[in-house]
Amino acid sequence: MTACDVSALAPVRAVLADGTTVTLPKDCGCTDHAGPHWVYMDALAQRANAKLLDPVGKTPLQQVLGQAGFAIEEAARLEDKLRMMKLRKIVRLLPPSVG
Repeated sequence: MTACDVSALAPVRAVLADGTTVTLPKDCGCTDHAGPHWVYMDALAQRANAKLLDPVGKTPLQQVLGQAGFAIEEAARLEDKLRMMKLRKIVRLLPPSVG
């Protein structure tokens, strides 16, 4: 994400376990994103992991290893994301509203 990425600058909303919808507060001094730092870092990790699936310039073996690496890294990312969400009693992150 870059500073001009609309989704990075949009407020981060979530649904809590009790059904209420809230805007998650910013918890860092970064100027290139809104909302909690862990949500931003999760999005960066997701993009980095997706690059492991890019087949351009890779041999078939490298593609298979990239897929395995993607699975391992995504499992770790999602485990951490779920832990952060449970800690805050978040059941769902809502997509950014545009417009």
